[in-house]
Amino acid sequence: MHDVTTFRNNFTKIINDFYGVEASQASYTITPVFNPAKYETGEDSAFRLIILSEENIGGKKIGFEDTMDILCSFAPLFPTKVEIGRLLSEEEPVFELKCSTRVRKPSASANIETESAPFVISRG
Repeated sequence: MHDVTTFRNNFTKIINDFYGVEASQASYTITPVFNPAKYETGEDSAFRLIILSEENIGGKKIGFEDTMDILCSFAPLFPTKVEIGRLLSEEEPVFELKCSTRVRKPSASANIETESAPFVISRG
């Protein structure tokens, strides 16, 4: 069963294991990724226009707990894909999360075949 605990564990595993950083000690920026070609549900619209609004998250560095609250705000629905990339910062570890504006049940997540759905490591 995929729930908030599994979502958090998958996220922290990538930050801890791949990047070698304690997830709770890092900061995060969230960049919404909207695909107008995909069908948008009412939940998607609310997630995009309210939770991922410019006023709410735009340009802000966010702590771990607040980041998890944002990404899990529609549980049991979760973002379908979150691409994680490390930003260069001399003060602290900062990660950019390119977050899909679509929320679905975990079975519809990207990267579902791995143990880290819906997270993927940025290659760019």
